[in-house]
Amino acid sequence: ERERERAMTAAATIGGVRLLLLIVVVAAAVQSQHAAAVPAVGRFLVSINQTWSGCIATALSPPIKADTPRNVSARLLIGDCDAGPLTWTFGSDPIYHKPGLHVVFYSSVIEDASPPACWIPFNGSYSTPKSPSNPNVLPTCFTMDSREGYHMIDVWISLLDWQ
Repeated sequence: ERERERAMTAAATIGGVRLLLLIVVVAAAVQSQHAAAVPAVGRFLVSINQTWSGCIATALSPPIKADTPRNVSARLLIGDCDAGPLTWTFGSDPIYHKPGLHVVFYSSVIEDASPPACWIPFNGSYSTPKSPSNPNVLPTCFTMDSREGYHMIDVWISLLDWQ
């Protein structure tokens, strides 16, 4: 009788473990399908410094979904300094070979050069402050470009929100 109870208990335990594994596998598959169906959405801060005019301003992009063509925003107004759309793509930084977002700001003041572009190092998570003297935790990149080969424009692009 005792052997029979042990066998039944063992069978019930194995059956319970199998059921639990099945539930975990189904839940993971559903979550994976949901994650694949919901595109990534990013919001960025774009800061401009026009060195020739002294105009300095920052603007917040609207949410830019990964499923929009080229992941492009509407035209951003950066104060009175500049305007243009922002695009981003996933990739690997060609210099450091680390994952990140390649961002391009199509500046209205850059007339004879490529638009300002840079890589934001980002692996899907944010960092914590390293010290009180270095509190910046937003993934950010910086680039400079020239207007007509003479005037410089400084551009900072930070990833503010990622979902």
